Amino acid sequence: MKKRYLDGSDIDPNWLLDHSSEVIPVKDYFEGHVGMINIHKVKHPIPVDYDSEDVLVDNNHKCVMYLPKDKTWCASAYYNHNNDIIEWYFDMTKHNRVDEEGRPYYLDLYLDIVVDSKGTVTVLDEDELLEALEQGIISEEDVKQAKTTCEELIGDWVSNKEFMVDFFNQYLNMI
Repeated sequence: MKKRYLDGSDIDPNWLLDHSSEVIPVKDYFEGHVGMINIHKVKHPIPVDYDSEDVLVDNNHKCVMYLPKDKTWCASAYYNHNNDIIEWYFDMTKHNRVDEEGRPYYLDLYLDIVVDSKGTVTVLDEDELLEALEQGIISEEDVKQAKTTCEELIGDWVSNKEFMVDFFNQYLNMI
């Protein structure tokens, strides 16, 4: 399981040349944290994770991440240099916490949901989830939690594109 930080400190330096970030606590839909990663310069563009020609990360792109306290998911919205949405990405998590230095993070449970700008929903990496179970990295309970969370998110968040646009745009314009 990978530990992922909202401040982007765990971003792979093999493709990222320059970025800045800010993380703020929030109490709105849920209590938690929102992070904004401004990607100033990359070594090369990063394509989306599914069958598309879109570029997910490039120079002057942004990512707004929402990490709710006491939930088992993290939601991200990726924007291009014009602040147009590229995709929403939901990570299923084992837990969401704040470390001893005050930095919010989550433990990634492999299973993901991606929603493109048109609203097409794709569930990703179920094979990685099952492989992690077979290797003893995660438990049967973790698999059940990830799948249940995935189903709930598809029903509660993903099915309401207008809500997702409004919700993430408020943070895009705030931070």
